Amino acid sequence: MAGHFQIDENLIPSLEGKTAIVTGGSSGIGLSTSLLLSHKGCTKVFIFDLVEPECPLPPSVHFLRVDVSKWEQLRAAFDSITHVDIAFANAGVQEESSFFVDTYDEKGRLKAPDCKEVIDTNIRGTLSFVKLAWSAMRRSRSVEGGSIVITTGMEGYLGSGMGCVYAASKAALIGLVRSLRSIMPQDGITINAVAPGPTVTGKIFPQHLATPLLKLGVPVNSADAVALAMVYSATARQKRRVEAYGKEKEGDIYQAAVGMERWNGRIIMVQGETYVEVEESLSDLRPFWMGRENLGWVRMGQAACDFRPFPAEGAGEGTGGRRYEYPSWGDEGRVVFAGDLYSAAVDEV
Repeated sequence: MAGHFQIDENLIPSLEGKTAIVTGGSSGIGLSTSLLLSHKGCTKVFIFDLVEPECPLPPSVHFLRVDVSKWEQLRAAFDSITHVDIAFANAGVQEESSFFVDTYDEKGRLKAPDCKEVIDTNIRGTLSFVKLAWSAMRRSRSVEGGSIVITTGMEGYLGSGMGCVYAASKAALIGLVRSLRSIMPQDGITINAVAPGPTVTGKIFPQHLATPLLKLGVPVNSADAVALAMVYSATARQKRRVEAYGKEKEGDIYQAAVGMERWNGRIIMVQGETYVEVEESLSDLRPFWMGRENLGWVRMGQAACDFRPFPAEGAGEGTGGRRYEYPSWGDEGRVVFAGDLYSAAVDEV
């Protein structure tokens, strides 16, 4: 799915009987996601956060006091939940001062900058949460499989001079999705992400910071608009895969059309009320920005290091059976890529 598209609640199926976890679910995007999950019929929604929501919660939504940067607290929280179908790694914090502004101690020496909270919450906390969710879903062996969705950010793609460490942490999460999207489906689990632009979420981007942008006509997200993308990512179906990886042939990305398997490895960028899935286009255009020869060697290297098991055809509901073969070489000794529909344009450049 390339280009802009719209999301509304009608595109999200009933989630009756499902159990979901949302970190950072007491406010902003996390709270909107938790309430939407409940509205769509989730039997249980667990909020992991440090403070309780200020608004009343539906009976199906439960608050657990958890610091996601603490492994022991996260593990104990997962141990208290018997089954997990959908997990949202949403918790995140912004640095309170610039990491690269010099400050000095009483002897005039440069002080060590502090970014521990950002790294521990945004990266370490997300890694720990994904690991625990993956493990829980693997053990439950649900017929329909599990879904993990990460909140990254537009800053992860574009950078941000206002919050360099925050932007770097969000870029790391994009790399995590790209790294796991070829592995998780082996366990019937999908991983996707949402990359919101400026979103009014209380502490990270309060209303007073949004007001100047709105006056200039720059679209600002509501938490509800981002929540739609979050839940949609966990439930959507795809007609093709984002990319071929390892020993898969380029044509294997279209096997998804047979059974309309679940979304995997995709990232929705949200700006205002507009939604764009960016990973498919970036993958198809790799011959442009990587160069055809470089991409060919990368694909061959991936194939040589692809040690995934060979599942039976059709193994795993919603993930599709894969064929593991080395990339095919076309005429003139070049690799045939999914992006070769652009080959004529590439050859002219």
